[in-house]
Amino acid sequence: MKRNIFISILIIAISASLIAGATMAWFTDATEPIENTFTAGTVEISANETKFPTPAMAENWNPGDEAEKEFTIINTGTKGIYLRATITGQWYNKDGSIFVPNPTDKTVVTWTFYGDGAAWTKDTLNDNTWYYNDPIAGTYSGATQEARTVKLNIKVKLAGAETDNQYQGKVFKLSTTFESIQSSNGAVDTWTGNPYPVVAQ
Repeated sequence: MKRNIFISILIIAISASLIAGATMAWFTDATEPIENTFTAGTVEISANETKFPTPAMAENWNPGDEAEKEFTIINTGTKGIYLRATITGQWYNKDGSIFVPNPTDKTVVTWTFYGDGAAWTKDTLNDNTWYYNDPIAGTYSGATQEARTVKLNIKVKLAGAETDNQYQGKVFKLSTTFESIQSSNGAVDTWTGNPYPVVAQ
């Protein structure tokens, strides 16, 4: 009985090896892998202050003075972008601690756009944020640096009579941040409050 079982197993093993050998004997062919290369674009900007307040205003600001500032922003990435700027200001004591005016909601510093100010639109939800109206081309399009460059000009004014003695010796810091996002595929819709038309997906 054991001998019959052994013979059966041996026959099955030999049959399997013959089938496998027969399969390997067929003519076959295969192609080389077909590959596609996708290189992700880049979203990059540079921003520099290209016009500064005079040293006298930076060091000895007087009520009624108005300082001019200019920022130059360049799209250095490959992709077209939308651009926004957020401008905030804060008073400080000389020791670096925050100065809180009395009354607490008193505002004596204002900033306004000049030059090509019409090229910027205020955020509908945030008074401190402005959007550049048009998309800015990237390097992949072949656009010149001039075509990829925009300006933001602002005037910063310290009010006259409204600026009382509590502000003497205090320091005002104006902070400007620029952000960009790809202009394609409706990505800008993640910026709530933006003025751009909704892109159909």
